Amino acid sequence: MNRVSMLAACACGCLGGAAFAQPTQFNDLGPHLAPENFRVPVQLQSGDDIQWFRIELPEASADAGFVDIWSDPPEYSGCPEHQNLGEIQLIQYSSAGEGLTQSFMPQGLETIVRLSFGLATDIRSPVCLQNLAYPQVEPAYFCTETFAGQDGPLAADVYWFAVGHRLYPHLHNWEVPTDADPAAIDRCAVLNFHIQPAGVPYCNGDYNWDGVADQGDIDYLINIAAGGENPTGRDADFNRDGVVDQGDVDALINVVAGGECP
Repeated sequence: MNRVSMLAACACGCLGGAAFAQPTQFNDLGPHLAPENFRVPVQLQSGDDIQWFRIELPEASADAGFVDIWSDPPEYSGCPEHQNLGEIQLIQYSSAGEGLTQSFMPQGLETIVRLSFGLATDIRSPVCLQNLAYPQVEPAYFCTETFAGQDGPLAADVYWFAVGHRLYPHLHNWEVPTDADPAAIDRCAVLNFHIQPAGVPYCNGDYNWDGVADQGDIDYLINIAAGGENPTGRDADFNRDGVVDQGDVDALINVVAGGECP
């Protein structure tokens, strides 16, 4: 993930399809200003197509609120076999068409992108891809970084996101050249948005990152409060009173039982 100062590669001379003005064809996702998780399908019309999404997002800072965006690994996307978007890229533009941030694919994760804005003190779990290639006997797992606001703060505004593969972002006027093969059949993906506005406390009881908030998370937090290790790196101050103690455990027990967030 790199800020706009690192997006100037291929500023001129890139070949292939491109967008050079505010897109006239796009998916308007509208305002998403409350805590929310949702999924958005991506279906390119050709191998060098660019699909645009317009969305209004809330403010997020290193101390409060976040917007995390990622694409599904192929085994979870529901895309037809061999059609999950390879060498996928996700580029963020301002409402004025200025290039802001691009997601680069980690090694071994050519089908996953991620962006993370805002909260850095309570990290969210990474996205992992299971890869079984001959002659492996056991699958290998490649994971993205955790979501911890690595792409900086986010001002409340309308943003544009370009999705495609082999994209070369420019800095102005929604310019996104691509040298992808128009005949490529890998054109399908799913984007996930996890939105937590600043001003609404983040309340996630899944401390051990197993996908559910249950007794295992209570035991995990009890261990941290007793001085044990915290492998996931979650903020153990669940009730946000400045100390990690029995009060955090009690608050988590209440949430796991279906109670309100502290």
